[in-house]
Amino acid sequence: MKKKVLVLGGGPHSKVCIDIMLHSDDYEVAGVIDKDGQAPFGIPVIGTDDSADTLRELGFSYAFVAIGSNTIRKKVSERALSVGMELVSLIADDAIISEFASIGDGVLINHGAIVNAEASIGDGTILNTGCTVDHDCVIGQYCHIAPGTHISGSSKVGDQTFLGTGTSVIDGITIGKRVMVGAGAAVVQNLPDNCTAVGVPAKVIRNNEE
Repeated sequence: MKKKVLVLGGGPHSKVCIDIMLHSDDYEVAGVIDKDGQAPFGIPVIGTDDSADTLRELGFSYAFVAIGSNTIRKKVSERALSVGMELVSLIADDAIISEFASIGDGVLINHGAIVNAEASIGDGTILNTGCTVDHDCVIGQYCHIAPGTHISGSSKVGDQTFLGTGTSVIDGITIGKRVMVGAGAAVVQNLPDNCTAVGVPAKVIRNNEE
């Protein structure tokens, strides 16, 4: 029997998540909770953010947070967990996941993504369309690895980091927490926490704590 999953967030990113869920053998969409009362594909909206604390009382046990922002996704996920919800992970049917990889809870692995042996993907992370995570990589919690990004073996990406579309990361690199890497960047040296880096090779242009 399929698990009935409540989708938290009905904005543009939810279209990808719900589309994968509609073709899943494991889950079915029970409805959407959205602050603006919106949802794609005619999926019913059954509440707003004010409903979050009563999700279990409404009879739901499983949820998926379909929000693109790392910061907001983390906040909503923690709120859902605090009321006893279980966060499921969504994996597109054409994604390739090594049996030796580790996938956390509340993860989205989109179409064409590849996760190789001994890679670890943290809770709440998005691996977007066609990205690759090679062997022995560690991707933190609530990251967003954008479409077409390639992370070479034994690299580490800290919590809540965003790697823009088409980013390339050479092997053995460490990228800190809450880092923003611009689209098309080539990361060939370690990047510290809380910075923005762009270019080929990627260079730090801003400290995000300032």
